[in-house]
Amino acid sequence: MLNYLYLIFGKLSSRVCPILFGFILVRNYSVEAYSGFVELIMLSNVLINFAIFGMSSQILSEKVSVDKSLINSLISIYNLALILAVSVVCLYFYVEGINFLTGLSLVFYVIGYSWLSLYDTLSCRLAKYQDGAKAYVITTLFVSLLIIFVFLTEIKDNISIMIFCLIYFISGIVFLIKGLRNSGYYFSIEKILRNLRVVVSNSLDVVVFSFSVFFSIYLLMQQIEIENDKAVFALGYQIFSIMVFIPNVLSNMVVPKLSNNRSVKVSRYLILYAVCSLAGIFMFALLGDILFWLYKLDATIYNRFVVFVILLSATLSSIATYFIQIFNSLSRFYILRFSGLIMFCIVLILNVIVDLKGALDYALVLLVGYVFFLAYLLFSYYGSECWKLDR
Repeated sequence: MLNYLYLIFGKLSSRVCPILFGFILVRNYSVEAYSGFVELIMLSNVLINFAIFGMSSQILSEKVSVDKSLINSLISIYNLALILAVSVVCLYFYVEGINFLTGLSLVFYVIGYSWLSLYDTLSCRLAKYQDGAKAYVITTLFVSLLIIFVFLTEIKDNISIMIFCLIYFISGIVFLIKGLRNSGYYFSIEKILRNLRVVVSNSLDVVVFSFSVFFSIYLLMQQIEIENDKAVFALGYQIFSIMVFIPNVLSNMVVPKLSNNRSVKVSRYLILYAVCSLAGIFMFALLGDILFWLYKLDATIYNRFVVFVILLSATLSSIATYFIQIFNSLSRFYILRFSGLIMFCIVLILNVIVDLKGALDYALVLLVGYVFFLAYLLFSYYGSECWKLDR
């Protein structure tokens, strides 16, 4: 039970940080500042999933053994891919003349969060859940101090966002060094080249999957022209993130367990994920009006229904996470690749052929995308021998 609490509490603090900071932005500045911050976080998530090149899933699925050559290769390629991706982003920002503070904030957050995620992944692989939780909690404490500072001062919104991202960057550096020491990491060109083909092949599958899912949501939000509708969709997305929180967090526990012991029973997690999703919808039904008031949005039937449809997508996403965890533990990353591409294609096709106008239209497109996404995972699961893991 303590392991569950460590995982949940640590990850919860990392999820709460952007939400609390977004709340301060919308209360102290404007809806535009809040929407801009959410877009920054969403774009950062896309870049993080591209930058880490699908390495986290492979680190979790790698068995704990005396031979550390593959895990060290994964760590090395993880950081090399991150540096390469950030360099490309910096070059693009320079050529396009994008605002310096915006670009710097994005780079700080992408690098910092990626390194925090790496430290947490390495800790969970060794069943040291408390270590990963501490990293997120310490980062949250510093962000909390920033929130108090922003609330009490008249600092500009873009400066406060940059400081928020800088906190993640500094925290990431500190815990990266600690994580490398704990894992007995050493850099070896020979080992990297030996494992490069397998790592890159699996990584391409994972990164296509992650990029397709995240970009589907980002694409829909970018298409919404009415600022109020965009803010409602952004609120729905943040609640979506909370609802899928526990299923995603428990991946760090479920995947290593299955990788090292195929006899572990995991079917109970599917029930847990479904219950958590229903609880999230129930809580929104009770507290929805308060949330709309806090974010200065009208609690109309239309706005409530938009968020409700997004939460239905979150429910499907939570259930899908269970099957994703099983495929991860079996290193069947190609199944994830196809599921992500199916969702992206559905969202893109509907975005082109249907005349989408308000936030509700885009929320419904997202829901349809997740229906096809889950359907493919179910087909792959029951069409193989994976279901035998649940006996």
